[in-house]
Amino acid sequence: MVGGGGAAREGERVAEGIIAKAAKDWMRDAESVGGRALADSAEDGGRAAVRDTTTDVGKVFDNDHVGPLGTGNPANTFTDNRYFVGELEHDQVFFRAGDSAAARGDPALGQFWTSTAPESVSSVREDLAVLPEWPGGTSSPLNTGYAVTMPKGTRYYYGEVGPQAYQGVDLPGGGMQYYIEKPWDLYPPPRKLYEYPLPP
Repeated sequence: MVGGGGAAREGERVAEGIIAKAAKDWMRDAESVGGRALADSAEDGGRAAVRDTTTDVGKVFDNDHVGPLGTGNPANTFTDNRYFVGELEHDQVFFRAGDSAAARGDPALGQFWTSTAPESVSSVREDLAVLPEWPGGTSSPLNTGYAVTMPKGTRYYYGEVGPQAYQGVDLPGGGMQYYIEKPWDLYPPPRKLYEYPLPP
């Protein structure tokens, strides 16, 4: 009986070692492809899990606490990469400025939004730091404002817009923006309420 118990304990130690090694290997493989992997310690069974982004809702991230958007674009469009993660509890209206020709009737094409209607092209460029031309040469014409209803459950990232500069154009930012990733993939889809021409 004692010998059987010893064998069982030895079997448990072997199993724990195998699980811990599997977790270590999984972490190495995930990190090699840039995955945001988290793993519990071997004492907790060596369980491995991909980051559960639902736990990010209600939290604030910045340069010192890197969040779900990482460190590049779009996180760096926020001042000091600082943003709040939220999720809509009900349908909500958002606004954006864009180019009617590029939108081709689908104003949900954009991923950057505000909670107030844009007043003019100049105010959008200054407050939201929308350069006339982005690094790389892509132009960003603005001529139309859009009001769109986003569905309940939509994840958003909210914060102050950081400054932008390119080819001698310096825009201060300082307005507040909502980043909504791929709104064209949302279900139910966003609904356009209206659009209007933006004055200069």
